[in-house]
Amino acid sequence: MQPQLGHYELRRVIGSGASGTVWEAWDQTLHRRAAIKVTRLAGKSAEERADLHARFRQEAQITAGLQHQGVVSVFGYEETRDEACLIMEFVDGETLLAMLGRGEPLSLEQIVSILGSALRTLDYCHRRGIVHRDIKPSNLMVTSNGDTKVADFGVARHETSTLTMVGTLSGTLT
Repeated sequence: MQPQLGHYELRRVIGSGASGTVWEAWDQTLHRRAAIKVTRLAGKSAEERADLHARFRQEAQITAGLQHQGVVSVFGYEETRDEACLIMEFVDGETLLAMLGRGEPLSLEQIVSILGSALRTLDYCHRRGIVHRDIKPSNLMVTSNGDTKVADFGVARHETSTLTMVGTLSGTLT
């Protein structure tokens, strides 16, 4: 029997990182695929849980407010004392990182298409006061029909946000 999260059947892990695990899921009510990012908070202090809930909720709110074909859509957000879940559109495709990892060169047309789409999406975000702050190949999804979607607004900042603290590191260190 597959694990459940509400009315979602969790089918397989499709990614994981510092902020949680992403599952491919099946919405048993609407009969569609979804991606669910789960951040577990068990074992954290009450202060850490509150901070992580606030950050994850901000990611959900920022992403849900971006209505653009180049942004992975948010369907919902759930939280309990010990976890936070972001329910998103399932992108049928792969990350730019996976594409580059195959060692096959991308054509100039592919490069221009992927980067042009990402830049148009980021321009849309910036005009709305949102700065992604973690653009990298693993956060650019290339769909099976060649479209590009920007994912993971986990460290994004809205011009009105107060969650980023001086001296705090977020994002990917390279």
